[in-house]
Amino acid sequence: MNRARSLFAIIQRASTTRGTAVMGICNVTPDSFSDGGQSFDEEDARARVDVLLQEGADILDIGGESTRPGAAPVPASVQLARVLGVVRYAVEKAEAAGACVTIDTASPEVARACLDAGACAVNDVSCLRDDALADEIARADAAFILMHARGTQAEMRGFSDYRGAYDDVVKNVVDEWRAAAERAMARGVPHASLLMDPGLGFAKTAAQSADLLRCLPEMARAVEVPIVIGASRKSFLTKLTKGDPAPAERLGASIGAAVHASLLGAQVVRVHDVKATRQALEVVKALAALGGPDHA
Repeated sequence: MNRARSLFAIIQRASTTRGTAVMGICNVTPDSFSDGGQSFDEEDARARVDVLLQEGADILDIGGESTRPGAAPVPASVQLARVLGVVRYAVEKAEAAGACVTIDTASPEVARACLDAGACAVNDVSCLRDDALADEIARADAAFILMHARGTQAEMRGFSDYRGAYDDVVKNVVDEWRAAAERAMARGVPHASLLMDPGLGFAKTAAQSADLLRCLPEMARAVEVPIVIGASRKSFLTKLTKGDPAPAERLGASIGAAVHASLLGAQVVRVHDVKATRQALEVVKALAALGGPDHA
C-alpha cells in the first residue's frame, strides 16, 4: 500500500468540499502548550480521536512529545508508550470514516512503529534533524510533512530573540526547507510524497510568522509541494489581535488564520478546533461558489 497516495487522495477529496483538508490535533502529552494533559490518558486520547472524527477531521495528527518552546525531549520508548495504542485505535476508526492518521514525531523509532501500525505520514517538526527518519518514511511509502525549524524545542526562545535572525524570512525558510527536503529525497523519499509546513511560531518572531502566512502563495510556488499551515491557538496570533488571551481563548484568531491560509492555497490546516474550522471553511467555499452580487 502506498500510504502517501492515501493521504493525498484524502486531501484532494477535501479540496472539493471545503477547499482545504482539516487535520485535527491529538496531543497525548502532559505538557503541550494549549491542551497538555487533556488526552494524556489512553482512554481520553481515544475519546479525543472519536470527537475529531465526529467533528469532520480528514486527518488525525497524534503526538507523544510536546513541541512547545522550552519543552524537554521525550525518549522514543516513552513516546511509543503514549501513542502506539492510540495510533492503532485511530487507524481503525479513521479508515471507517474515510480519514487517515499521521504521527507527529522526529524519532525514526517512533515513526517506524506507527507507520507499521497504519499511519500514512510522519509530521516532523525538526526539519529532519535525524536523516534516519527519512529512511523509515521511504521504507513505508509514506508521506512526509516536513516543517521548517531551527534548533530543538528545548532551545527555542521568546519572540524577541529572533529579530534579525532572517535576512528575508520567506526566502530563508524556503531555502532551509529545500535543503532538508533534498536530504530526504537522497534517502529515498519521493518529491511527490513531501508536504511543507513553514513552522509558524518556531524560532520566529510574531511578525515573521505573520509574513510567512501572508506570503503563502510565494512559498507554494517555490517549493512545489502542498502546504500545511499550523496556526491554531499559537501565541503569535495575539500580536495580531487586541489583548493577550490564553491559548484556549484564541478560537476566533485561529479560524481567521485557517480561512486566510485556505484562501491563499494551503492544502491542509492543522487545528485544535475541528468543527468550528470546518464550518468556517465550508461557508467560505459555499459563498465563493455563489459568485459576486447581482445588482442588475
